[in-house]
Amino acid sequence: MGAKQKLIGYANQGVLIAVTTAAFSVLTVTRFRIAGFVLAALALAAIARRGRRSFGRVVGLTLLLTAGLLAAYYRAVPGATAALVITGVLLVGMIASQPILADLSTETGMRAANLPGYRSSAKTLVPMRLLNLGYLGLVGLTGIFAVAKWNAWPLVAVTVIGAAVTGAVGIQALRARVRGGNAEKRIRTALEKFQPEFAVHFSAPDHTEYHLEMWRAYFERIGRNWVIITREPSPFTKLAAASAASGVPVVYCVNQEQLDEAVVPSLRAVFYVNNGNGTATLSGTPAAGTAGTYGITITASNGVNRQATAAPWMKVGTMIDH
Repeated sequence: MGAKQKLIGYANQGVLIAVTTAAFSVLTVTRFRIAGFVLAALALAAIARRGRRSFGRVVGLTLLLTAGLLAAYYRAVPGATAALVITGVLLVGMIASQPILADLSTETGMRAANLPGYRSSAKTLVPMRLLNLGYLGLVGLTGIFAVAKWNAWPLVAVTVIGAAVTGAVGIQALRARVRGGNAEKRIRTALEKFQPEFAVHFSAPDHTEYHLEMWRAYFERIGRNWVIITREPSPFTKLAAASAASGVPVVYCVNQEQLDEAVVPSLRAVFYVNNGNGTATLSGTPAAGTAGTYGITITASNGVNRQATAAPWMKVGTMIDH
């Protein structure tokens, strides 16, 4: 991201903070209710737009706006104290817990997609993005009730349902995180059953997936089981989506140990494509008892000009443990 884009981002964030703070101030310490609710609506719309990528960045502003709306609601309907306390505690608790839920629902280790016999542990009852929209919807509903001066108990009922869903998602995400500790073993088992005969290794910066996609049709014409192995999380997500229709498994490996788990006995060849910076990487850990000298053939092609080949020798030594 260039300096200009960063400045624009900072300016947008500054405007959002200013509008949200103004809405809170007008709603809590002035009598200009309509102006306060208009500012609150603008702030909520801006928060929803900015929170699409990362809701964690706008949690503080969402809590500030929620406090302002609850205060305005209490000033308009003083007799709703009990209902507003329950709504406030639950709503603030849900919004404040969002970063924790987001962290628990994010897989941090070895991952796989489109792999028969393997189910990800990180999927929750309600997707986090939908849950975040639900929080903002409850904030907006609080504002509507405050403007209309409606009885607050129906709002309590809706908030209780939201809190129950949040609790269920939290428990599910926690169990998935604990269960995710054996993801490497489960992925290895699924790969052994799938029996891929070749793999395509891809390790490159974001937005360079076309280096692999240009070869996909040729790989699929082979008619054998194959798998894509990547080392970065962003390409993993994009390649998994692009491979869903054809059912090609995509495996994300964080480190060398996980990469070794992805190399199952059925593999006979590995293809390496451009890393996105003009280089390609050949890596791996030899199996026990495979020391020796091997002849290998490396073929490079850009899909247009004639292929270039090289036939170096690779020596696998024996490690001595002192």
